[in-house]
Amino acid sequence: RVPMMTRGAYAPTQAVHRHLNRIHAVSDRIADDLVAHYTIPREQIDVIYHGVDPELFHDVSESKSTTGPLNVLYAGRLWDIDKGVFLLPVMMAELEKAGADVMLTVAGGGPDEAELRRRFEQAGVNHRVVMTGPVPLEKMNSLFAEADCFVFPSRFEGCGFAVLEAMSAGCAPVVSDIRGSLRVLVNQGQCGKLARVGDGRDFARGVLELYRDRPHLKQMQQAARERVVSTYTLRHMAENY
Repeated sequence: RVPMMTRGAYAPTQAVHRHLNRIHAVSDRIADDLVAHYTIPREQIDVIYHGVDPELFHDVSESKSTTGPLNVLYAGRLWDIDKGVFLLPVMMAELEKAGADVMLTVAGGGPDEAELRRRFEQAGVNHRVVMTGPVPLEKMNSLFAEADCFVFPSRFEGCGFAVLEAMSAGCAPVVSDIRGSLRVLVNQGQCGKLARVGDGRDFARGVLELYRDRPHLKQMQQAARERVVSTYTLRHMAENY
């Protein structure tokens, strides 16, 4: 099972693939990379995306805002190399410049936490940001339920488990446009916004469009949850394995 879009996962797979009956990749991108760059036969690989339990969020529509501040959430490791978290201060500065009433919650810890705090302060957006540090699993469900929008600026991503969790909770996702991975989860932008990898201003554009058009935001929230329920549940994943 290859869960990461990194050489650290690809090279060992290449080394042992002749001794394996099957290889399971958690996204089309991982399968494509293994075939194109690591000489693994495509017929040896199955693609099985992650699954989540949408029943954790029966009806979260009441917790979503229809007016006032837009509640945006990032959840994940605070490490810029792969998660692109230093794009968040750029995004928030652009939203502040545009006059958007957006509040960002950053849930998670990691080696770049102190530097990320410094960059939010430098950007002059501290008053719009709450950094929670590491969050227990039971509290994460509340954060997902309360958020209107979920941002995920990863520079590379195998599948994006947190994106699926957020979508199941009715969050409209704004994610990096990573071919064969996050682009697939949001159905080519049909149930979320795609932003250029590494471009904080493009993330701000996606969030701003949702902030300014609340009916469109509501539509995206519903489409995101429906996408998970129809395609990315734990049952779907288990049946595929």
